[in-house]
Amino acid sequence: MSVWTQEEESFLLEHSEDMSLKELSHYLNKSLGSIRGKRERMGLNQRFRPFTDEEKEVIRSYYLAHPDEIDIGKLAKNMGRQKTSISRYAQKIGLSNSKRSFTDERKQKISESNSKRYVGEEGA
Repeated sequence: MSVWTQEEESFLLEHSEDMSLKELSHYLNKSLGSIRGKRERMGLNQRFRPFTDEEKEVIRSYYLAHPDEIDIGKLAKNMGRQKTSISRYAQKIGLSNSKRSFTDERKQKISESNSKRYVGEEGA
């Protein structure tokens, strides 16, 4: 178990709401459990924060303006919200479309991820 520095604690405090646990873990080079525990001890547990009417309109407008390719990551970053919160809300109000195609960038990431996963398994 590594000791938390003041800089790491400050970073966690500053970015706890706008970065996912996985992103925080990667950036701080700490385990997910370490991030969760530190957030708990610092009183930074994510609490349910309902969308404001303005945020709801931003989500609705974005989904309607981009019916075939949604970049939830970009939208989440711009709103300072988690991607899962946005997609769950969109699904709840009927904006989510499971048949929506992936962006070319997302397709490339998936392809690269799958390629890395299966490297070395051919001879097994």
